[in-house]
Amino acid sequence: MKQNFFSRWFAIGMIAAALVMTGCSKDDKDEPAPEHIAITGVTLSINEAFLDPTENIQLTATIAPENATNQKLTWKSSNPSVATVDGNGLVTAIKEGKTEVIVTTDDGKKTATCIIIVEKVKYEIVNTNAKGEILGKIKQNQTITLDVNNSFYFFIKAKDKEKLLEGIGGIKKRTVEVSDQSVVNHIFFLIDILKPLKTGEVTITSRWEFENGEIFEHQFKVQVTGNEILVESVEIVDSNEITLKKGEQKNLNVKVLPENATNQKVTWSSSNPQVATVSDQGRLTAIDRGETTITVTSANGKIATCKVIVSDFEISDLGAKINLEEAKKGYMTLVMSKDVDKLNIQMLADDPFIWIDLNNDGEKQKTEEFNSQMITLKKKYEHTAKIITIYGKVTKLDVEKNRKIRSIDIRKNSSISWLLCSENDLTSLIMDKNNNFNLKDVEIRINSLSEQQMSHILSELPDKNGQKGKILLYDLQPKAKERNKTNLEQKLITQAKDKNWNLDYINKDGYRKSL
Repeated sequence: MKQNFFSRWFAIGMIAAALVMTGCSKDDKDEPAPEHIAITGVTLSINEAFLDPTENIQLTATIAPENATNQKLTWKSSNPSVATVDGNGLVTAIKEGKTEVIVTTDDGKKTATCIIIVEKVKYEIVNTNAKGEILGKIKQNQTITLDVNNSFYFFIKAKDKEKLLEGIGGIKKRTVEVSDQSVVNHIFFLIDILKPLKTGEVTITSRWEFENGEIFEHQFKVQVTGNEILVESVEIVDSNEITLKKGEQKNLNVKVLPENATNQKVTWSSSNPQVATVSDQGRLTAIDRGETTITVTSANGKIATCKVIVSDFEISDLGAKINLEEAKKGYMTLVMSKDVDKLNIQMLADDPFIWIDLNNDGEKQKTEEFNSQMITLKKKYEHTAKIITIYGKVTKLDVEKNRKIRSIDIRKNSSISWLLCSENDLTSLIMDKNNNFNLKDVEIRINSLSEQQMSHILSELPDKNGQKGKILLYDLQPKAKERNKTNLEQKLITQAKDKNWNLDYINKDGYRKSL
């Protein structure tokens, strides 16, 4: 009986234990093993580096995906006699030569390679302060962190010198390229300056060419961080209304607030460039009568405007002393770029005598009166003024080969029909489209006219409703050839046709276009 009792309880215990073990086994199967996330690739922070012997550089490997299960890496140099690499990616240059540093993932054997070139270089790029004092060295492909509200200064120095290269006497050419100029503005000065405009990353590539034929290239990255100080307002400090006379120029000044705004770059524009233009630096040039609005805009869209009114200037504005009695017959004024002691003038006129005020005193003298039948004037005289006024009904005027005439004003002579100005410093031919109705033949050759000035001459020509007028523009500006690729030619064509004039356009390369 006692044996049966114990046997029965032993059997019950065994059954219970079996049930417990079965339950545990079932629970283990319900909890899956951790998923293995395989590596798909690996990249290095630098693909190529130039090092001096004994110099170090830290390579950083990035595994994809970031949450890969096995992130074990091995590092190896293909030529450890040139450069070695430790288990953390720190490369140490040994001697001149070339090697490849290869990082390999344990999982999947994915690889990435950085080419290491070890060479002794004569030059290095250094970080300086505004005074040019050296603060530290900038390594090839190094990443510099820069606060968005600070400037960064750098320059080149010879490795065997304690100071920057003295001046730039030995440097033939230097170029600095910024990969994204909306992030950083580069300023060429005695030293190179980087001015952050906003947060972001850029690559700075420098190239230095020396007089001895050597070339040094360097590249580094700038990571711009921090909080930008935005522009709140801009103001044109000169005035909200400016009056100029044709041909006048004026520098406009802008005030950016707050004064410590990160990006203080502004752009300028004119609502009517036919009246006045404005350069990227705020240089205002009056072109023709009328009104325009000049707008300055900050990078974040803050604007300020000023109204510009352009009027005709009077002869007296140039300093000419006009004899009012003689002026009734009509007159023209020549403005010289410098003093002269000889003047070439040939004229025909409807008056029996022409008076040329050679010394700009407004007083008629016998020695200044000439017979008007095809005058050829080559006169030496005591000359203190740069302004000469010709009184009388001159119909033809030839002032070639003086090389000194800067401006010709024919507005007050309604008789003139033919004008030739060749080999001078002419930048301005001033006409009155209403009063110069007899004008029909104009030749402007070998002068210093800008695109705007050529266009302005055409805009001032009188309308020829009947017989066509004829004008020749011989353009000798340095960039005359490039102008053919712009819309200048089409603009000249349109202006000439609108006024019923035939136009001959010639540039310094012999290009001739009859329009």
